[in-house]
Amino acid sequence: MHKRFFSLAAFLFVLSGMAPAQNDDSVTIRRISNEILAKSTAYDNLRYLCKKVGPRLSGSPQAQKAVEATFRMLKDAGADTVYLQSCMVPHWVRGEKEQGYIQVGEWHEISIEIMCPG
Repeated sequence: MHKRFFSLAAFLFVLSGMAPAQNDDSVTIRRISNEILAKSTAYDNLRYLCKKVGPRLSGSPQAQKAVEATFRMLKDAGADTVYLQSCMVPHWVRGEKEQGYIQVGEWHEISIEIMCPG
């Protein structure tokens, strides 16, 4: 009986010492999170990319603008090394519109848009 009591008491003692450390970590993490939300430019950067640059389809001018803006954002944030590397990016070019017809009992005209790799 004394052995079990001692084991339980030792376990509870260890747990009681861990709780303040975990609480301190939680407080520190919360403080960092609040600092980021209140004073960082992350949301401003995201807003710029979404609202000003807009959709960034591969190979589009907007994709290139987003790359350049992100490069600038990283430099402005204090990154000491930021590289731009060239790469081949496949992209699509919209082809000419075509007319299509389908017959189910009678002929129906449908609009077909073909997208071809460019």
